[in-house]
Amino acid sequence: MDSSLNEMQDQMTVFISYSFDDQPDFENVADWLDNLSVPYWKPAEIKSGESLREQLREAAELVKQKDRSGTGSISPSDKLTNITVGQLEKIFAGAVSLVRASEDRGSPVVDQAAGPEDRALDAAGHVLRAADAASHIGREPGDVWRRRILWVDDRPDNNIYERQVFESLGFTFELALSTDEALERLKDSRYGAIISDMGRPEGPREGYRLLEAVRASDRVTPFFIYASSNRPEYKREAAERGAQGSTNGASELVELVTQALSSHDAGPL
Repeated sequence: MDSSLNEMQDQMTVFISYSFDDQPDFENVADWLDNLSVPYWKPAEIKSGESLREQLREAAELVKQKDRSGTGSISPSDKLTNITVGQLEKIFAGAVSLVRASEDRGSPVVDQAAGPEDRALDAAGHVLRAADAASHIGREPGDVWRRRILWVDDRPDNNIYERQVFESLGFTFELALSTDEALERLKDSRYGAIISDMGRPEGPREGYRLLEAVRASDRVTPFFIYASSNRPEYKREAAERGAQGSTNGASELVELVTQALSSHDAGPL
């Protein structure tokens, strides 16, 4: 028993999930952990208002190390520190939405035969990387537009889960159902990025028509095609026409957009 306790003290930090209605019970458990010298996450000590970039640095580096080592998963002994409860909740919500979006698209983040735990862990890794990238985007009052995305799709209900992932990272959206509606919105507002489907009632390659119209006057706003095909020739064509990416995968879209925006130096249109 003593050796087990020593191992627990050396290897783990306890996270306790509780309602504020259960504060007395939490304090009893906390006293017990204090007596055993077992460290635990104290919600009252979590600092608010800190840079998300700093708070996610350790978590993002952990994910990168897992990628490099090929283990691909986060073990219970791995420590993710300095992330607030609210931020963790958003990351978890984003991971759930990413799994759902990927399954709806028929492009799961991991092999479809993988168990739910592996799918959840892989999705969490994608969201953590995206959150780290998103933390580099300015949050000054004048930078609000950088986190606003124009999403053009005649069937916006098909992308609900994808938008939920982005919303968990602090992005907002304006929706347009057609090329003409999108161009009208672009006259009055500036956006951090534009995401467009390809085929709409106006035509089967309407995404490219919008891209051409945007690039006629705006060479800098990142533009992404989110279509039904992931074929290499379509990706090449999109790049040649001036898009920053083309994909049919939700996880790839999230990473493409957040990485582009984190490194995007918005100059004159």
